[in-house]
Amino acid sequence: MKKTLLTLILFFSAAVIRAEGAKASEDAVPVSAETPADTINLESIVVTATRTPNALKEVPELTRVITKRQIDLMGNVQLEDILQQEFAGAEFHQAGYGTTVSLQGLDARYVLFLLNGERMAGETYGNIDFSRIPVQQIERIEIVKGASSVLYGSNAMGAVVNIVTREPEKKANVAAQVRYGGYYERNFDKSDRSGEYERKMDLPNLTASAYAGFAGKKFRSATQIAYQSVDAYRMFSTEREKRYYKSGDHAGEVIETEGGGINVSGFQSGNVSQEFWFRLAPKAEAYVKGGVYLKNRYDFAGEGDGMIITPPDGEAGATEEWAYENNYGYTVNARVRYSINDKNTLWFSLFADTYFRREKQDGTVTPKQRHQYLAPRVVWMNTPDRINRITVGAEVMRERLNYDLTASGYDDPYTFNTLSVFAQDEVRVSDRFSVDAGFRIENYGFHDLVGMYRNFVGKPKQKLNKKEGFSVTPKAAFIYRQDRFTWRLNYAMGFRNPSLKEKYMEYYQPVMGMTITGNPDLVPERNQYVSLSGEYASPDRAFNTSLNLYANFFRDKIDVYQEGKSLVYHNTDKSRLLGIEWIGSLRLLKGWQLQGNYSYVDLDEEAPADKTSYIYTSPHTATLQTSYGRDLKKGYALGVSVAGRYIGKKEYDDRIPLVIPAEEGGRPEVIQGVYTVKLPGYTVWNLSVHCSYKNRYTLTAGVNNLFDYRPKVVSFNSALTPGINGFVQLSVVF
Repeated sequence: MKKTLLTLILFFSAAVIRAEGAKASEDAVPVSAETPADTINLESIVVTATRTPNALKEVPELTRVITKRQIDLMGNVQLEDILQQEFAGAEFHQAGYGTTVSLQGLDARYVLFLLNGERMAGETYGNIDFSRIPVQQIERIEIVKGASSVLYGSNAMGAVVNIVTREPEKKANVAAQVRYGGYYERNFDKSDRSGEYERKMDLPNLTASAYAGFAGKKFRSATQIAYQSVDAYRMFSTEREKRYYKSGDHAGEVIETEGGGINVSGFQSGNVSQEFWFRLAPKAEAYVKGGVYLKNRYDFAGEGDGMIITPPDGEAGATEEWAYENNYGYTVNARVRYSINDKNTLWFSLFADTYFRREKQDGTVTPKQRHQYLAPRVVWMNTPDRINRITVGAEVMRERLNYDLTASGYDDPYTFNTLSVFAQDEVRVSDRFSVDAGFRIENYGFHDLVGMYRNFVGKPKQKLNKKEGFSVTPKAAFIYRQDRFTWRLNYAMGFRNPSLKEKYMEYYQPVMGMTITGNPDLVPERNQYVSLSGEYASPDRAFNTSLNLYANFFRDKIDVYQEGKSLVYHNTDKSRLLGIEWIGSLRLLKGWQLQGNYSYVDLDEEAPADKTSYIYTSPHTATLQTSYGRDLKKGYALGVSVAGRYIGKKEYDDRIPLVIPAEEGGRPEVIQGVYTVKLPGYTVWNLSVHCSYKNRYTLTAGVNNLFDYRPKVVSFNSALTPGINGFVQLSVVF
């Protein structure tokens, strides 16, 4: 695989000669059929990197865009699948409350997900509920590499992923889409699916969505509705796991363990959102959005390893009373834009997002979590001349958490407040050279807004410590365009405030027999990010390639450490992460596109031996996509897309105790010590074929996991591939 990746990189580099030698005609790639030649989307207008609209090719911050067309080509219906397929370095793993993401070696705590520029509530160890984002509503995904805390605050240390939904542009636009996929696994025969449990564990992989947009001179409206159901499935090891012990009584030995398994839950979800845009006056516009989300998550129930047990009376189902998780939430967003004059613009906004988790069992509802963000914000943009564009903003972020796994329980909420001021100056020194520089001052950690205000104006109630106080975060980004080459140099600081769970959690884990304990004395994490990138684009845009070198240096990292029978959160270790990323795209022939992405990361942590972790990423990941499309007669168009992703081998140290059952009447043996785990690399391929008529009707059929890859040893760090699965999708635009 390494030789294959090297060959591909050399092939793309050599293709510069071919791309230079043949100027493609303007109509070489019909828009209705083929992927655009500019697969790096250099002409796209992006807003995430600077909070202001800029062409991607002119943004100093390294930014990647995934367009709606790229998403539609493969027929993906979950955000996780899109990111893994389009972005080398993205891995999703099974976690306690669903899936967790790692992006180029950093886990979910360091990747900030935004929906139209705003945070989403529902944090679980840094994760959000990814099913809150219906793929059918996505217009584009903007991924800003590196630290972006100056503009977006906490958590934006490794990357910012902003999902931008579609807006109405035409006078009237109505669209609908439905997708049906096969079951991942059949847990019950038709004759056995008489109870609710049996029906919910065999859900079809089905999505349906509708969109209605209207645009007038003074009023616009967008209504979006989406439904999704996903089948639950189980994965089991077919080979024994080998543990290479480095310490303990069995140091130097290799011990094989019984194969494990993972249950991946299914769910049903629904999203409804309504947006309005108003022109209040010649210089004033208003925007209002309301959204509602509902989800039922269904997990396997039973005994032992999660297998479904059939009771003696022959009635299929769980052996104990079945419970499932009910999640719901709502979003309210309002903003007003006022143009003072040609050079000055003001935005006032108020954003609120609330997310609930509850458990339902036998008619009883038990609240588990209520997480909420409330954020008023004001932003002023000044363009004094053709050289400068200055953005200044201030916001208050109020976070509230009700959580059942705390010492005081669900009914006693915790809060965390921040008051921030940020400023940025975009300076266009010349047509070739531009600079973005900015800083953020944040006043953080206070449980009440009055105390935070008194501290801000210099009249604190008490002497501050590192848990409550000021932080200053700077950034500087440079871009230089030289004919067909573009060079970018970035420096930025990032930070992450400790989550309310990390500060106040208190939970006894019966499987491990240990208590997970929060630490109210945690201080924010910090990082320094530096990157240098070069990009080349041929004159006809038939060939694009870029190489990015970057480094991340962390301090005061927050992790879990073992203290006797407790796992406690602490600020202790430092770490550094070095990375290389390469992206290339090439138009080979008329209608034929090829695109590749490779990522390498090297993570070095100065962590003590008692640090605990369970998610590990591969240093080598890559994606490869090829598509071919052409226009047929009478308005028809046909296309084929193939996409593959490669996750390299993993080798990491772990120390989960191994319990070996004893003979009858004896005591089990518990083996302690640090051991090395080795997991092989793998590839997953997807295929789709799509046919459209006059860009109004599109029929897509495809196969995911084309070669039916399943991991032989299943763990938290293995693939979550359920096996080969086909689908068919119909999209209609009226």
